[in-house]
Amino acid sequence: LILDFGAINPSNLSQTIEEAELCLEEIKKNTYWKNVIVASSSFPIDLSNCDLGLNELPRLEWQLWRALEQKY
Repeated sequence: LILDFGAINPSNLSQTIEEAELCLEEIKKNTYWKNVIVASSSFPIDLSNCDLGLNELPRLEWQLWRALEQKY
């Protein structure tokens, strides 16, 4: 089973975490699924806010994963 939460932005990270937790709670009730894959991304729509050179961007998909990992 693949759960793809699509592109995450800072304004919906908490909501995405809640939705993922609800999905996983329902999946736990059903022993049919042998594997569950969680997918998402957080690459910005464009890089206009980035300077030339090295930039650090928030890894919201990593924050989602860490939240789920801590709970499950």
